[in-house]
Amino acid sequence: MGDHETARTGNDHMRQAHGQDHRGEDPPVPMLTAAETAALLGVSTMTVYRLIRRGTLTALRVGSVYRIPQRAAQTYLDELRLNREALRRASKP
Repeated sequence: MGDHETARTGNDHMRQAHGQDHRGEDPPVPMLTAAETAALLGVSTMTVYRLIRRGTLTALRVGSVYRIPQRAAQTYLDELRLNREALRRASKP
């Protein structure tokens, strides 16, 4: 190998297999706006802001706007569905 070439190590291959680039950086996290999150959850944008303020929904503030990780919105929705199912089963005789 020349001076300007670098050897690939086993760790490089592992990072690529796990979605990281050669510098060890994670891939970008898909983010949603409050309006997109509201549409996904079937609620108003005001409700999304309330969930963020209460700490129920994870969000990042970027300047004057919030960005919600898509995975956080999906997890919240999944938890709502599970809770609804559990309540429905508990109310059956």
